[in-house]
Amino acid sequence: GKMMKPYLVDSVSDYSGTILKQTRPEEWKQPISQATAAALTGMMIETVNDGTGSQARTSKVQIAAKTGTAEVVTDELYNAWFVGFAPADNPRYAIAVVIAGADKSGAIASRVARDTLLSALGL
Repeated sequence: GKMMKPYLVDSVSDYSGTILKQTRPEEWKQPISQATAAALTGMMIETVNDGTGSQARTSKVQIAAKTGTAEVVTDELYNAWFVGFAPADNPRYAIAVVIAGADKSGAIASRVARDTLLSALGL
């Protein structure tokens, strides 16, 4: 795991659109070891392949994720969430989906995340 240095301005342009200054992503810190990051990624892959995020599974790309439900709305409705990334072996996109008032399975959040990631990846 690498933590990138945060920045607010991606680029500065003049009146004609010519970019005068472009921010370049920089590694800032390493919050966890590579071994820990690999183990966590493996667990997140299993969540999609055989766990609570199985509705995000697709043959087109390996997605890794953590799912959950929070803040019970009623006895039957929950706030379902899905946090993940793809491709799992070389992440290009990360996503967080929260669906208010979902059923307890939270499957809708997994499907929304899957479809959004596939679209972003052009698959």
